[in-house]
Amino acid sequence: MVESNKMGFLKELSKYAKQICASCLLFVAFFLFACRMIIVGASLLDMEIRIGQDFATTSRLVTSHSAGYFVGAIIVSLQDRHLNDFLTMGLGTSVAGAAILIIPFLYNFYAMVGASFLNGLGNSVFDLKVHIALTNLWGPDKVGNSIQILHMFYGLGALLCPAFVRMFLLPIPDEMMDDYEAYKNLYKPEDVQITWPFFVFGAPSFLLGFCFLYYYFKNPYSAENQEHGHGGHGHKSIETGDVEEISTGNSIHSKWRIYLAIFWVAAMAHLVFAVAGMTCSYIQAFGVKSTLRMEKKDAALVATVFWTSFTLARALFVALTVFVSEQLVVNVCLLMMVGSVVILFGFITTSPICIWITAILLGAGHSPIFPFAYSLIAKYFHLTGQHTSLIFLSGVIGDSFHTALSGTLIDQDPMIFAYHIGSIVAGFTLLSFTLPYVCRKIFGETPKFNPDLVSKRRSRIGSIMMPPMARANSTT
Repeated sequence: MVESNKMGFLKELSKYAKQICASCLLFVAFFLFACRMIIVGASLLDMEIRIGQDFATTSRLVTSHSAGYFVGAIIVSLQDRHLNDFLTMGLGTSVAGAAILIIPFLYNFYAMVGASFLNGLGNSVFDLKVHIALTNLWGPDKVGNSIQILHMFYGLGALLCPAFVRMFLLPIPDEMMDDYEAYKNLYKPEDVQITWPFFVFGAPSFLLGFCFLYYYFKNPYSAENQEHGHGGHGHKSIETGDVEEISTGNSIHSKWRIYLAIFWVAAMAHLVFAVAGMTCSYIQAFGVKSTLRMEKKDAALVATVFWTSFTLARALFVALTVFVSEQLVVNVCLLMMVGSVVILFGFITTSPICIWITAILLGAGHSPIFPFAYSLIAKYFHLTGQHTSLIFLSGVIGDSFHTALSGTLIDQDPMIFAYHIGSIVAGFTLLSFTLPYVCRKIFGETPKFNPDLVSKRRSRIGSIMMPPMARANSTT
């Protein structure tokens, strides 16, 4: 009996072996993507010394990254049907890795801005495509936990990157804790030591891009598959008048219902990307410049605590959903978000312990909610590449706008930054709480899958993963 169960497990595992290998590659790439997203913000105070500019000017490195991210999202949104997933991810990862490699060797501000722009461009292209590729690998009915694991690797990268960068940051002497300008004048640009972290995360990213390119050239998608969505773009939906037939369900939903759900999740993406971007880039600066007067390395640890909570919450979410409903776990996370809002508006600068508690509540609370929302609407209708691009483009706009604004707010008054992020968290919590009710109202109580269509999708995904010759033989 045990032997037969073992053989059945191995048979089932071998059935999805190529999907699992491809997913592991995506997970590792997403870990490095998180490091590339975090590293500039984590080293921003030392960058200020490297280029000899004030903080408001130096923070434009984050703004230029956001601008590149926005441009990349526009490109993917307009050209999604013509861009192969693995080819695009390979180019994006290599470009971003190369940009990260050269940033610490630059002393000219505008050269740094250009490199940061390219980093954002490559990151954006990869970020949008990786979600589409993962959804097409597993199908919308089973992609939920895969996306949770994917974002767990993001949290792991965001956790380890600031901790690693922290070892190379220049120390602030105790007597200069209240005189930041004197601290800046203490060091020369040559004293900055953040070259190694950029190399450690940039070089593997650059090389990993070639793994995607190798995968693409070894298993190129045919023009016919690309046109009909077999090339990593899912199924081509059937449009008739004002309704759209959903290939993953038994019902036909009006377009306005579909786009209402998409815009709802897009609004959530706008806010949650803003929270992550602002936290990654400015939580350290907030701790140093606010009335808390934290030491720079201690403030960097706040970001580490945030991402530790983020990663552990994601792992716990995947484990707990085996025993309880996803909605119950999400509701607990929403309560934690409410707690973080209360502290941000009322107590954030009263004591250093408040910023630590906020980091824990905010990191753990918001961690599983957006992937849950993304996979939730995928259960009601097929998410195309265009839909996904629209959702993440909204997120990119949120990251770009709010992160750029935060640099100015912190330079003027750190408390305004706290109120700003508190307002965003409150809006995200409200949208997250109401999404399941909105979906049930416009689509019905529960999504119903058509097993035949799911089976067809599985066979199509299998054909994508086959080498070209085997794929040709399987169609004859």
